[in-house]
Amino acid sequence: LTDQALQQMQTMEQEVGRLSDAIAELDRKSRSIGSIIESISDIADHTGLLSLNAFIEAARAGAHGAGFGVIAHEIRQLSQESARAAQEVKDSLLGISALIGETVTAVSRVQEGVESGLQGNREASSALTEVSRDHRHFHAHLESVIGAVAEQKKAVALFADDVTRITAIGKEGRGDS
Repeated sequence: LTDQALQQMQTMEQEVGRLSDAIAELDRKSRSIGSIIESISDIADHTGLLSLNAFIEAARAGAHGAGFGVIAHEIRQLSQESARAAQEVKDSLLGISALIGETVTAVSRVQEGVESGLQGNREASSALTEVSRDHRHFHAHLESVIGAVAEQKKAVALFADDVTRITAIGKEGRGDS
């Protein structure tokens, strides 16, 4: 039973290790996505500035730049929407990152528990092996004692027979006397 428990704990230790690796990979990918979102935010900011410059140039061009001004305005709105979307994704990633941190903490606690359980199982297995060895040793001594008692029982029985014979001879000798 201790061997089975030890094997199960070792399997759990391996699974926790794989889970820990998967969480670490998830964290790396989350950080990678975060840097991509930062790039998108920077692009949105630069696009917003370019659209503002384009709108100013369209205003300077007067009637000839009216169409260009409408396009510059649309680009600015797209830039703002991109920035909002990037911020929402960033906020979601921060939430995911917090959950990953909590998961890492929980997995660490589980891993510590598994390691403690493994150590406990090893100690229990060692103690049971020692108890088993001591039990075999005790059993051998007990069989030796039982054998000696049986020999003594035979000797006592022979002694009792001898005493009975001596008693009979004594009675017979008394009668003869």
